[in-house]
Amino acid sequence: MDKKYLLYGLGGLAAIGLLSSFGDSFKPIDIVNDLAIAPQNGTYPTRPLSQIDTIVVHHAGVPSTAAGATPYGYAVFHTTSPYYMLPGIAYQIAIQPDGKVYLTNYLETVSAHTGTLNPTAVGIVLSGNFDNEPFTKTQEDALVKAIKWVQKKVGKKLKVGGHYQFSSKTCPGMNVRAKLDEVVQRAGALRYI
Repeated sequence: MDKKYLLYGLGGLAAIGLLSSFGDSFKPIDIVNDLAIAPQNGTYPTRPLSQIDTIVVHHAGVPSTAAGATPYGYAVFHTTSPYYMLPGIAYQIAIQPDGKVYLTNYLETVSAHTGTLNPTAVGIVLSGNFDNEPFTKTQEDALVKAIKWVQKKVGKKLKVGGHYQFSSKTCPGMNVRAKLDEVVQRAGALRYI
């Protein structure tokens, strides 16, 4: 669609708002090929983007200041811990306390973050333990951007839920759960119920 047409056809502030949404250049920092993998643990399958219909929000469950509380640390833990023994990090996206958003698996990768929902879901992990730490505005804003980005890549609105909805855990933590409806609304997504 021609931006000139939008500017003249819509007029005023509506056009400026619409154009700014087209101009959103956000994209996560791609570190997929920099993370630890464990081919001895197998490989993750892939899927077409059209198969994705859900985003599941997680928290790391360890303090954001803990050693290894980074996508790199999570990848090492997921590939070497006897509890996991995964081929790679369990999530597609990781968000750090400073608001940096990392792509940790391509969206086409069916990683292991939410059991039977994995084939249709994207996993986003927030660094921190949000049962004990505050969910900062910086991470909240980054989560909104990440959800919008995933929806743009997939080409449709997605359902967004917390890991607790699919397990007996409190994940993504009580402080994130209290803000999840607002995050979903700001991202223009659908709430998983």
